Amino acid sequence: SSPETKALFLGYMRIGADLRKFVKKKMTVAIEARDQYITNSNLDDTLTYLSEKIEAVENPSYALNAGDRSKFIYLLQSSGRSEQLEHFENRSGFTAADRSTYLELLRWEYETVAASIEPVDFSESIQQVTSEQQRYAQILTELDLSIRQVLKNADAIKFDNPVLTERMETFKELNALYTSQIPTHLRELADWNPDKPVSIWFALGSFLSGKEWITASDQQDWYGLLPLLTGSLLISSIALFFAIPFGVGAAIYVNQIANSTERDLIKPYIEFISAIPSVVIGFCGVVVFGEAIRLFSQMDAFQWHSLPVGSDSTLVALRRVESSRGPVRDSPATSTSP
Repeated sequence: SSPETKALFLGYMRIGADLRKFVKKKMTVAIEARDQYITNSNLDDTLTYLSEKIEAVENPSYALNAGDRSKFIYLLQSSGRSEQLEHFENRSGFTAADRSTYLELLRWEYETVAASIEPVDFSESIQQVTSEQQRYAQILTELDLSIRQVLKNADAIKFDNPVLTERMETFKELNALYTSQIPTHLRELADWNPDKPVSIWFALGSFLSGKEWITASDQQDWYGLLPLLTGSLLISSIALFFAIPFGVGAAIYVNQIANSTERDLIKPYIEFISAIPSVVIGFCGVVVFGEAIRLFSQMDAFQWHSLPVGSDSTLVALRRVESSRGPVRDSPATSTSP
């Protein structure tokens, strides 16, 4: 690769720095609000549990169990009551004083958890995320101009490799497509209304026609059915491609060609296999054959496949593997000398 080519792609990688910083700042605000909301939900569940526990312990007929004992020990440790903890651990049951102290500590934990909840103002978070739209538009405009300049510089470079030339044309087309969508994106952002209700039909349509299935994302989860549906259809088609000829062929052979002895031997095995759910067979394939293939691929004889051909490490690996059959000679395909 020439210095001009390297400079071209290094310059292309730098032009999105301002956009990345801007988006990262906005995403930080959104992620913090989301994480705090999840934390508050978990704390609300804890408050519900503590409220039910306090109500149960306040009932004189409630018998304190082993779980209450472990909880009481934990609360004594958390509150720094080491002397009372030592006395409690030396006896087996709860006294009336222990029950009273247990209730006191449960209420203390309830108040502590309740005080740790930080309410999330989503309207304020949305305002912070969607603010500075003029600055955002300016960044995208500068990005558009920078991309056009990079593509203009790319036209001045002559690539001797036809494959690379074809990839550069694809590179230009993708960048042109990206920049052409910037005005539409800015209009949609300006017209976006966070208070607009989402109908059940729109949500159902997005689920049925969605092309992405992304969960546990740091930014946003997407639930589209099409990837799962097409994946299932593809796997089923491949399975049917192999299963139909073998199944029909086995049925024809057993019914028309095989003699009685062969039929009595083959038919019970076929019926036995057909009685096993395909999920069980697939699970056994993953657990047994998948693990066997993984272990087989880790054998020393196959380690050289992951090494780059033409490196010194390849020669060392080949000599080590082939030591029992004699040394490996350097050849034009593996030699690293000029």
